[in-house]
Amino acid sequence: DIILEAYHLYLSEGGSLPLYLLQGAYPIHHKIIKIVDIIRKSYSNKIFLITKKLSSSEMEAYWRRAIAFISAPLYDGYSYAIAEGRWYGALPIVSAIPGNLEVITHGYNGWVVEPFTRENLASTLLTVEKHWKEVASLWQLRNKKWIKSFSDIRKNAELFLHTVENFLSSSNT
Repeated sequence: DIILEAYHLYLSEGGSLPLYLLQGAYPIHHKIIKIVDIIRKSYSNKIFLITKKLSSSEMEAYWRRAIAFISAPLYDGYSYAIAEGRWYGALPIVSAIPGNLEVITHGYNGWVVEPFTRENLASTLLTVEKHWKEVASLWQLRNKKWIKSFSDIRKNAELFLHTVENFLSSSNT
């Protein structure tokens, strides 16, 4: 609700970026569909609701076109979608849950909205749109470097094994 209300406010304040909502594995709540329909009445060419299951290539095409994406879970955790979006160069706009704050530094490799209100999110969307071309390459480079560094399975497995070996050898003494 907050994301859609913020997007509507963003458009009413002159924002021009489109919003794509992708359905997950579960049906979209009727309340969300109702808000999308309200926004469509005034901004029919700005909001899109994708309800079909996307192929990997279709999903990749959406990521490659994205300027930014919003991830605002209420509960802690790090979303795979954040890693995927960062890899493709989309700017993460996130809520300030601990899992997000571990990997996103406000203004450096993403944007943290705190408190996560419709007004703050709308303001963030306007700011991102205004400054995107100036800073996009920095955010993209920083995020891709981080993902490469921390998503190397072999490196992470070796680090894990080294940590376990150290722990086991220190507990034997």
